[in-house]
Amino acid sequence: MMELRLDQVENAIEGLKTERDALDRRIKEHEKEIDDARDKMRAILDTLGAGRKSSNINYLLDEREAEIIHIRHKISKLKRELKPLVEIKPADAADLLLTYQDCLAPLFKDLDDQKVAALIYPWHLRFTVDLEMHMTVTYNWRRMLVDLRKILSTPTLPATRAIRPGEAEAHENRA
Repeated sequence: MMELRLDQVENAIEGLKTERDALDRRIKEHEKEIDDARDKMRAILDTLGAGRKSSNINYLLDEREAEIIHIRHKISKLKRELKPLVEIKPADAADLLLTYQDCLAPLFKDLDDQKVAALIYPWHLRFTVDLEMHMTVTYNWRRMLVDLRKILSTPTLPATRAIRPGEAEAHENRA
């Protein structure tokens, strides 16, 4: 399999950061749109007064309310899209690369390891081999970085071991 290099991971982290920033910017733009729509509603109510509500005014206010609901829906979709894109520091690139290599390591022993194959399958979009047997890999960077970050941040428990009868008393005496 083609080697994944540190500079590729660093570039992918930078791309992920750019994607996060773009989503944040879009969310802020939509929040400003909501504020503008609310200001327009307030201006209508202030101009006409609370007591003078005709069917046309109610229609206009309902239209503004529907616009706000639509924008809120857009914001919630963007926030759902943003949530899995945890911020990854460029300093974590080496750790992510090592984790990727650790995830691939079992395949060198057993190519049919289905558990490992199921884990890494979504990380690779395409393998292309040309006539000279040069392979290029197209990675799903977003999915891979998010998954590797989860693997890195998952706490691991120390290996369990049996305590022999004599060890229990020795441990209690030390305490």
